[in-house]
Amino acid sequence: MSVKIKSAFILVAFSFFSFLSFANEETQEKAQIQKINEQYVNEFNKSKVILDKRAQEILSSSREGLGEFKNMIFSWTDFIENKCAFATVESKGTEAETALFLSCKVEEYNKMNIYWIQL
Repeated sequence: MSVKIKSAFILVAFSFFSFLSFANEETQEKAQIQKINEQYVNEFNKSKVILDKRAQEILSSSREGLGEFKNMIFSWTDFIENKCAFATVESKGTEAETALFLSCKVEEYNKMNIYWIQL
């Protein structure tokens, strides 16, 4: 084989193995992001269960202010959705978008839980 053919073969082989390495890293990164997203979903579900339980306790303990309380719940959860959507605007279309959005929601629902425990 001539030197040019050997060089071309080495270049093609190197490019192929670089592509495989990049593809493997990308697959690993996607798996890590998926795992992070799953963890945030689990944390959010736990926060939501606590929130729902506390809301039911408050709703069943008093008849006064129920309309206002329900409006507060609706407004607060709507605020959280909008706040977290705004907080992740710079990550739109990236792999991290969902994780950042869920992280924000978990943090905000936990804040709401802390507030409601104090009621």
